[in-house]
Amino acid sequence: MAKAASSALGIDLGQHTWKAVHLQRRAGGRVALTGFATREVGGAFTGEEQMAHHLKLLLKDAGGGAKVRAACLGGDGVILRIIDQPPTPVDMLRSALRFSGQSLLHQDCSQHVLDCDRIGAAAPSAESVKFLVAGAPRSRVQEIDGVFTRSRFPLRRMQLAPVALFNAFEFTRPQVHAEGPFLLLDIGHTSSTVIAGIRGGITLVRGIGYGGDNLLRDLTLDGAMDRASALMLMQEGDAGMAQAGRESLAMVAREVLNSIGFCESQWDRPIAKVFVSGGASHAEMVLQVLSDEVNLPCELWSPFERCEVALPGGRREAFDQANWNLGVAFGAAVELLEAA
Repeated sequence: MAKAASSALGIDLGQHTWKAVHLQRRAGGRVALTGFATREVGGAFTGEEQMAHHLKLLLKDAGGGAKVRAACLGGDGVILRIIDQPPTPVDMLRSALRFSGQSLLHQDCSQHVLDCDRIGAAAPSAESVKFLVAGAPRSRVQEIDGVFTRSRFPLRRMQLAPVALFNAFEFTRPQVHAEGPFLLLDIGHTSSTVIAGIRGGITLVRGIGYGGDNLLRDLTLDGAMDRASALMLMQEGDAGMAQAGRESLAMVAREVLNSIGFCESQWDRPIAKVFVSGGASHAEMVLQVLSDEVNLPCELWSPFERCEVALPGGRREAFDQANWNLGVAFGAAVELLEAA
């Protein structure tokens, strides 16, 4: 059995911004944040050399010498599905996905790298078991692995961003995660993710083509106002900004309501609140508008709620601004720390 890591680095390869979180295991099962970094990459690369350049600067800013690393990716082309299968060993289902993925997922996945895991615990007499199947384009996986290897930062694990966010929530809110039901809304730069689960398992994962960039564009009237002024007015609760924000966030609220309706019909149990994260989520106006539109409390959560913050001097202020956007990187790192 592999020895658990004493420190780990989680890296979120977002389409607009890359983030890194360095965690250390301490006595008594405690986890400490000892470094983090964010770096805007613009979403377009000219080749592996440019990716390697951004990676080296990101890890330099994150600090720490963790040799155990995990990278998370999302965006176009990824596959994340929940399937029902007869009780099957995970290794056997992995082999079946490798050779018969199209018949199991009902889509062409010949150009994807696929993996799976069981969701929750099934009764011994259960006729079917739920599995989470994740996949990413093979070319993208090979490119990322090659960049890390050539940069002398070999990866221990690669996973999809929603799975890492789910792991972060499990660590941060263990009782809610174990007892459920719960619904997470993560507002990214150009897209958002909804994850719903109950009793430690995932029921629903869906992407929404709307992010913080869309909100800012709507608040600035497509450039009629500069973004800094719009952000300041939003933070101050300006009535005009609140109305513009309400109109902009209407689509997200509608998708969240649809997800709630679907899950509650599956569980026969109500969702009490929505847990919100992501760069735009720390604005009180956003939380209030979403709460009004969804008719449920929308609560901001940070993956560092149960984590010691042991950052070097001068980094705390930057962390306070960025921590709402580090959930995916945190989830990747904490899973490595807890893996046997």
